[in-house]
Amino acid sequence: MASIAGCERSERTSEGGDALEDRLVALGTTWIQPIVNYQFPWVVLGHDAPVTAVCTIFEDLNKRGVRLSVFDLLVARFWPQGVTLRDLWEQARAIHEELDEFDIDPYYLLQVVTLLSTFEQGGTTASCKKSDVLALTGAAVRQWWDEAASAMQEAILRLADDCGVLTKKWLPYEPMLVPLAATLASERARRGRYPSGIDRERLNRWFWCSVFGQAYEQGATSQSAKDFVELVDWLGGGIEPSTVRAFNPEGVELESIGPKQTALYRGVIALILSGSPHPRDFRSFNPINRTIAKADADDHHIFPNAYLKQARPDLNEAERNVVLNRTLIDRETNQSIHKKAPSVYVAALPERVDTRTRSGLLKSHLIPGAPEGPLLADDYDEFLRQRKELIAGRVVAVTSGS
Repeated sequence: MASIAGCERSERTSEGGDALEDRLVALGTTWIQPIVNYQFPWVVLGHDAPVTAVCTIFEDLNKRGVRLSVFDLLVARFWPQGVTLRDLWEQARAIHEELDEFDIDPYYLLQVVTLLSTFEQGGTTASCKKSDVLALTGAAVRQWWDEAASAMQEAILRLADDCGVLTKKWLPYEPMLVPLAATLASERARRGRYPSGIDRERLNRWFWCSVFGQAYEQGATSQSAKDFVELVDWLGGGIEPSTVRAFNPEGVELESIGPKQTALYRGVIALILSGSPHPRDFRSFNPINRTIAKADADDHHIFPNAYLKQARPDLNEAERNVVLNRTLIDRETNQSIHKKAPSVYVAALPERVDTRTRSGLLKSHLIPGAPEGPLLADDYDEFLRQRKELIAGRVVAVTSGS
């Protein structure tokens, strides 16, 4: 009996061993063999090969293989020139926290350096196309990198302070930072300070004309170089940039702007946030600052979407979501509004706030807030008409310099 049992165990062990062997063979065929057979590209270099040759080969291979960014390629190119570009970028992020806050692409700094290095050599034109950036020298980076990083930080802060771009979410066109930063850096190099007074107002006017004129909708790189040259000329006593001269506020169709028209939509929200006095938080009544904008307030409907679906079934989604029906409202207030009529939720604002202050709160958002106005009468069509007038008037003011 014992021998029979041992034979049975031997057969089971053999069967299990065969199954395990089959699994190992399959594993080797599926995973190991492809690695063994994989053809890796390689280049043989002698021990005396110069570092520049190594970097050139690295750059060339990555142009034809897995593509690296321009920044990555220049990291390799500048290293033998004693310029550690990646370290420069990490230092810039550590010193200028707004670069992280707005998730700035380091390529933008290289474009700023490119504009400055070509223009400041006495030229009257500038370019920051990819080919121009790739043609940068280590000397140019050493000369302009720190200034470019500082100016980029200053550009972000000015847009926040002057133009309502409190967070990256409300920046209409990221490439606009390039000519703005380059202009600031150029002016500080020439005058020893950043533009102030009337020159600061001119830069703000350029920003708004570019946004509402949709100048950066296409060809942003070419537009950046063109704007940089024209802005420097304008601040030096020349004529207005073409973007400013050509802008026509009549062409801004506020009634058709919704979240899908990203740049224009962001521009209108930033315009509201840039008002004087600044728009106030619906719950605390404090001016909406960067902290509130980042942590709590977001763009929501003034006439709630759910309310309009019931009260105005004739309206489509675009007509409900138009930017004229949006502003920044804190999360708690928006949740409490839910699908209430404006006349109901406005009346429910804290009792300690008198009618005059409540009206001021609404007007700070460019919302018609008179007690007898369309908001408290739940008249959506008249509300849109009046709010369009208020916002359009503000567009004229910021783009005309008045």
